[in-house]
Amino acid sequence: TPVLDEIAIEGPAKLKYKVGESLDTTGLVVTAKYSDGTEKVLAAEDYVVSAFDSSTAGEKQVTVSYTEDGVTKTAAFTVTVKEAEKPVVTLESITVSGPTKTEYEIGDELDLTGLVVTAHYSDGNEKVLSAGDYEVSGFDSSTAGEKTITVTYQGKTAAFKVTVKETEKPVVTLESITISGPNKTEYKIGDKLD
Repeated sequence: TPVLDEIAIEGPAKLKYKVGESLDTTGLVVTAKYSDGTEKVLAAEDYVVSAFDSSTAGEKQVTVSYTEDGVTKTAAFTVTVKEAEKPVVTLESITVSGPTKTEYEIGDELDLTGLVVTAHYSDGNEKVLSAGDYEVSGFDSSTAGEKTITVTYQGKTAAFKVTVKETEKPVVTLESITISGPNKTEYKIGDKLD
C-alpha cells in the first residue's frame, strides 16, 4: 500500500498583505505525493492551514499540514505583511475672505486686518493660515482704480479686489462776509469817508 510521502503546495494567489488583513487561500493547491509516485490534489477540507499574525509587518510563514493513515506531512509558503500606506494629503486650494478695508486713497498702505486665508486639503481638512504663511502681492496705491490682490501659499493662489480712490481735495466756497465798522460813523456834509 502506498504511503504519504510529502505534500506540495502551489499558490495561493495573494502573497502580500497589509497589517490587519486576514489570510486569503484563494488559488492554493495542495497535492499529496505517495511512495509509489502517485499524486492526489486535496480538497480544501482535507488539509489544515495555519493562521498567521498580520498585526505586525514582516515576512510570515504559513504552514499547510495533511494527515493520512497516521502520517502527517507539512509544507509552507511565505507571505509579506506591510504597513498600510497612509494616503498622501495634498493642498488642493486656498480661499480668502475679508479683509475689512477694501477702499483706499492714493498713497495708503495695504491693511490686511480681517483677512482670513484658508487652505483646503485632499483629505477634506481645512486650516486657517497665519499671516506669515502666505504671500500677498499686487497692491499699488500710487494710482486710482480697482486693484487685484493675490494671496499665494505653496503654489496655490486666491485673490480679492480693493479700490484706490483719488484723494478728495476739500472744496473751498465763500460762505459769508463780515464787516466790522470804521471808528468814525458820523459825518457832516462835505466830510471825506474815513
